[in-house]
Amino acid sequence: MEMGELLWAGPALPELGAACTDHGMRHIYLPIVDQDIPDRKWESHWGQYGPEFHDLLRNGRNIVFHCRGGQGRAGLAATRMLIEIGETPSQAMAFVRRARPGAIETRGQEDYLLRLGT
Repeated sequence: MEMGELLWAGPALPELGAACTDHGMRHIYLPIVDQDIPDRKWESHWGQYGPEFHDLLRNGRNIVFHCRGGQGRAGLAATRMLIEIGETPSQAMAFVRRARPGAIETRGQEDYLLRLGT
């Protein structure tokens, strides 16, 4: 979620980070504009944190991706993880959509994920 969305929807970013820490989680902020795809800054941060996400999963840890509705941007990030471990974009999108109906909300998000497989 973008900063304005966080301010509108609930806790401010420092409060959200503190709540995560209080529950033994690490909070990493990677905002994407609602209904959109990642920008260059997001891609740069994903390049930094993506390998850590994969290490966490390989070591039996959990990752929570969230956005306001839990479908578009969160679904995009979860699908990207699956593509990065070898699923085709179509298989990854189908898997995420079975787990979270309505995930990956826009054609632009679908196209972005499909391009990751090339």
